[in-house]
Amino acid sequence: MDSLRPQFYERRVFEAPRPTLSEVQEVLSREADEKVRPRAFWKTWQMRDEYVRNRVKERYAELVAAWERERDAFDAREGRIAEERDAAAEEKCERRRERIREVLAGDAHAVREGVERLSSECPTPLPFILRCVYYEDEGRMVAEVELPAPDELPQTTVELTKSGKRRVRPKTQRALREEYARYLFALLAYLAHGMFDLSPAIVCVAVSGYRTNEDAVRECVLSILFDREGFTAALDDIMDPEAFCLSFEHRCRMTKTKVIKVVEPLERL
Repeated sequence: MDSLRPQFYERRVFEAPRPTLSEVQEVLSREADEKVRPRAFWKTWQMRDEYVRNRVKERYAELVAAWERERDAFDAREGRIAEERDAAAEEKCERRRERIREVLAGDAHAVREGVERLSSECPTPLPFILRCVYYEDEGRMVAEVELPAPDELPQTTVELTKSGKRRVRPKTQRALREEYARYLFALLAYLAHGMFDLSPAIVCVAVSGYRTNEDAVRECVLSILFDREGFTAALDDIMDPEAFCLSFEHRCRMTKTKVIKVVEPLERL
């Protein structure tokens, strides 16, 4: 948190060059060539030289004064811009610091906002609905996930024939059940991971998956209680989502052919 610093406005530098005496003399010399044309041509050089000498100091002072006014106005504008933007940057940085403090402390409002982002930004191929209750004093999250029906999975697959052509064929019922089980375990593990990431103050996540049967009855089909310490350790040891989820306290009734049956959830909202 101490390394979090506002990004202050970098003032621009006034780049217009300061007028020089030689430049003024050159301008006046060109003016003299245009304006000083005496009939006594042998006095031309002398009169043009006098024209320049008589005017150079005053003209140089005018140009320098104008340049300084323009520079001062530029610096003043940059100062106002810097003041406004630096104040906004400081305010933004302080909001970020406060946000981090809330997240570290497990503030309920910060956690709720995180759950909303997790639900809306989850890159899963099938839609789901996530509902949560966060018990701030206990650092405990209870979540229910409304799962898609198994028939929402793609029902066909593409395979290559011996001739190299692609052929679309329907998936077997067992393949669909296996795919749905993988999706179910992976989704709950992913959501638990996301909820632990919301705040280090969250020490356990109870998440249950529900689906609606043919009679429009809502049924729990998987319920798992993840603890932070075990979750962190298991991430390094277990790659398979099913084995990962079943290494925690859980309720799951699933046959060897991946027929998933109804269970009683570990916790309810």
